[in-house]
This record gives sequence, structure tokens and C-alpha cells, in this order.
Amino acid sequence: MNSSAGLAFSPHVITIGVGEDIVAKLLSLSQQRPRALCTMSGTGTVSLVTLRQPTSTNASVTFKGQFQILCLSASYLVAEDGGPLNRTGGISVLLSSPDGHVIGGGVVVLIAGSPVQVMLCNFDYCDSKTKSKQATTLKDESSEQPP
Repeated sequence: MNSSAGLAFSPHVITIGVGEDIVAKLLSLSQQRPRALCTMSGTGTVSLVTLRQPTSTNASVTFKGQFQILCLSASYLVAEDGGPLNRTGGISVLLSSPDGHVIGGGVVVLIAGSPVQVMLCNFDYCDSKTKSKQATTLKDESSEQPP
């Protein structure tokens, strides 16, 4: 695929301990290298979740109890101005309560209620601006005549 946005995929399986913040752990992992990160799946339970309200940028709602992870989705990309600490992206989750109610949305805080296993991958991310800049540089270099 010539239009691929990522190269050099590396899969990883991590276990997040009881009481740890899953959001903080994934963000910390994404900042260790200048590579993009995305989750493939997550299993386990959470004991506390704070979700962003979609209608307001600052409003959130917190739920306490045992919730089964149905779907965990996360992606962090290196921002255009670069640097391992400058990221775009976030985490969303779909959870089931013991009585079968389903809640979900964009995550602010997600505390593990049991060991949570997350399968993720990191990869070199190239956006279209980076690709066109690289192509222009390669074209310019190839048109130069050797001395």
C-alpha cells in the first residue's frame, strides 16, 4: 500500500495492576518513544471511570463500582511539531455494569479494578504533510548533479 500512514508496527501486551490509572499508563508508554501508539484490545474490570461529557469541554461524570471492559480504544500520534511529549489523541471506552447497563465515552480517568490486559502496537507515523515534505526532499536531492 503506497498510501500507508504507518510503518514498522511492533505489538505489545501489557498488564495494568489493580488501582493503576489505565489512561496515565498508556500515555506514559506513548511518551517513551517518538512513535504512535494504538490499542487493539483491552480486557478486565475497572473500579472507577470519569468520562468527558460530549456537550461541554470541561464537564465530566464519574462512576464507581465494578465495570467490565467491553471495548477499549486508544490512539496517540506524535503532533506535527514533533517531540515525544507532544501528542494528539486519547482514549474511549465502553463498559458494562453488573446489572447489564452499558456506559461509555471519552475517558479522563480509568482505574483498574482487576489486572487489565491491553494489547497495543506502536509504529512510525507519517502524516500526508510529512510524506510530501519527504518526497520533495528526495526529489530535490536526486536532481542535484554530483560535483
